[in-house]
Amino acid sequence: MKKICFLLLWLFLLFVNRTVLAVDELTIATYNIMFLGQTNTRLNKIADFIVRNKIDIIGFQESNGFEAEDCSWSVGCEDRNATKYIQEQLARLGWEMPYRSTIANNSTQTLSKYPIDNSSIVDPIILRAVIATISVGDKKIRLINNHPPHSQGCVHVDNLHNRVSGFSSDYANFWLGDFNVDRSFECYTSILNDFVDACDPLQDNSCGDTVNEATWGDLSGSATYAADYIFIRKDAGWSVVSSFSDHQANTSDHFPVVAKLKYGVISSSTPLPTKTPKPSPTKTPTPSSTPLPTKTPKPSPTSLPPPTITPIPPPCLSCSANTNYPKFVGNANCDNTVNLVDYAIWYLEMHLNVNKGTLRNDWMADFNCDGYVLENDIKNWAQTCYKPGMPCALN
Repeated sequence: MKKICFLLLWLFLLFVNRTVLAVDELTIATYNIMFLGQTNTRLNKIADFIVRNKIDIIGFQESNGFEAEDCSWSVGCEDRNATKYIQEQLARLGWEMPYRSTIANNSTQTLSKYPIDNSSIVDPIILRAVIATISVGDKKIRLINNHPPHSQGCVHVDNLHNRVSGFSSDYANFWLGDFNVDRSFECYTSILNDFVDACDPLQDNSCGDTVNEATWGDLSGSATYAADYIFIRKDAGWSVVSSFSDHQANTSDHFPVVAKLKYGVISSSTPLPTKTPKPSPTKTPTPSSTPLPTKTPKPSPTSLPPPTITPIPPPCLSCSANTNYPKFVGNANCDNTVNLVDYAIWYLEMHLNVNKGTLRNDWMADFNCDGYVLENDIKNWAQTCYKPGMPCALN
């Protein structure tokens, strides 16, 4: 009799362990956490944000810049992973998110409360996108987390949109990240043909402003600017209950976007506008009776070879005006401070191929004076800008 009871108990426990609980509610978020100045203090605040909003899945961008409080940029702290640190801090706070995806371009990574079955990278340099398949209870979702560069506007977003739209509907498809495009861009309107924007400014006006002007400065030319989105494909089976951009999470140059979802259709949700396709013009055929004259090709001019750019040898450009902050500490525009304007000049020269010193007189970002503008230069800037009392210090 004891053996029979033991066998029945064993079968019951086996059944319970294999039973997958239904999950019908989900909270997801996207957050560009700014790779510069990622100290323990800042990352702890990001963990607090996750716990406060009970986030189940979050996509991070720029998660490669963790700098511990007790080390400096000169000893390689930038190679530490912020996502792992946040994961450990969440465990200390009692909010377990034990699963994280692979990381694209040492920057884009997804953290999850639910098991990540597999993850892979799509075009790590340009699109910087990670695709993760996640088991959310009895359901499967496919989540794409991306951070394309803003230098080419819609080009990369359209590229990834074509790929994401082609994914099968066997899993619910979510697409989130820092898209570096505003809602006024044509590619944003095109996305709405297949996806719902989870954070609709018509429902919550915070959704219209995801860039932190207090940290970045008003580089967009507008008082509000959105670049961060959560898109839900229309055939996903999940509906938006509520969403917002959390402006209390003041730890980055972006604000996080949060969406609370429910499985099933919510009839009261406001549909978003769908782009009306333009009719393609009808081409008038050319009559074949009269042959067209053959155009004599003009000889193409001989193209000149590109000019050779000679690196500026040390000592390189210095500030002509009197300033308390010389060039080598990160003062690109030679004013009397080191702030995110200097970072923007470095970004233009580093990523957009704007030649050194061409922005205005002695503006340039070769802070270490080796004749090139590279990743190493921004370390000089960060050491100054993130000191206590300086403009970038977020405390």
